Amino acid sequence: MATSAIRFYESRSLLSKVSDIEAGEARLRQNKLPLQARIPPEEPNPDEMSCEENAVRVLASRGILSPRQP
Repeated sequence: MATSAIRFYESRSLLSKVSDIEAGEARLRQNKLPLQARIPPEEPNPDEMSCEENAVRVLASRGILSPRQP
């Protein structure tokens, strides 16, 4: 097979692979949007609260953790 024919088939194969990658990227973008929509916005840490207290507060507000009893 002539060198130019080999290059032609190699370039066609590479173009096909690039096309497959681009299609996969498009699917990932479509799947990413609904997942991102489910992520709640970050809540700022009130200045007077420690990080641990704020974590408990945020998790409790989302029903993930029961609030601590005094």
